[in-house]
Amino acid sequence: MIMSALAMFLAASPTIVLAASPTIVRVDMQDALRLPSGFETPPGNPLIILIKAPPTWVAKNAITTTGKDAVLARLYGGPDWMKGNVDGSTYVVKSFQSKVIDAKALPAGAPSVFWYEVDAKGALQKRGPGFSDPTPPPEPKSLIDSAIPGSVYEMGPKLSDAKAALAFLAKHEGQVKLPTILKRGDVGFAKSGATAGALSFRADDTKLGISLDDQARQACGEQKTCTLWLLGHWAKGSKEHVFSVTSVETVSAREASMPERLGAIWVQKR
Repeated sequence: MIMSALAMFLAASPTIVLAASPTIVRVDMQDALRLPSGFETPPGNPLIILIKAPPTWVAKNAITTTGKDAVLARLYGGPDWMKGNVDGSTYVVKSFQSKVIDAKALPAGAPSVFWYEVDAKGALQKRGPGFSDPTPPPEPKSLIDSAIPGSVYEMGPKLSDAKAALAFLAKHEGQVKLPTILKRGDVGFAKSGATAGALSFRADDTKLGISLDDQARQACGEQKTCTLWLLGHWAKGSKEHVFSVTSVETVSAREASMPERLGAIWVQKR
């Protein structure tokens, strides 16, 4: 039998084929939270992180420094996570060990087990147990969710399509929750030019007891932009796109690391 050129190449170059295959790395770690006062909370429950990574992320049977930095940035909200959170607290990594494992040694799914896969651009993408499709993110809730019916939100239309988002908001009668980016203006954070995904609008804060700018400065300090959850209603019949804000919530570091959560309109359940 005459072998094809590709088959002959693969047979003669097994190491090249293996090098292109992803590697499974297991990370075992514990973290804590250091408060602005300097008090450090007891270490949390041990975390197990499974990563389907390219060979370039592995050296000496463990994750490389580049891979470790990417994992911590994904967990804690970005590459500058060591500078702390907006409330002055800081995550502290108490232990971090990693090793390459065989696919047969994958642990069972549990709340303390997290799954990620490195995409073609080198970014960590959240996956489900066994590297399956990711499960939908939990619904964002306020402190009053368990006390007041109708205050729970569920994921609605995506914000990547401005035309579709506008069409939905123009017809929707209930309250919605928008992951909104405010830009710093000449004085404080500007209410005009607010964005939620591909959607651009003016945030009307006349119904707030504390101005939107004050709440943004409290949450984001001197940063050039501020991401907040704005709750309210889309103004009907206005010549410009206006979102009437009735309340504001901060975005946690963990939420900020979840683009799927910040990429949609959240709709109030009735």
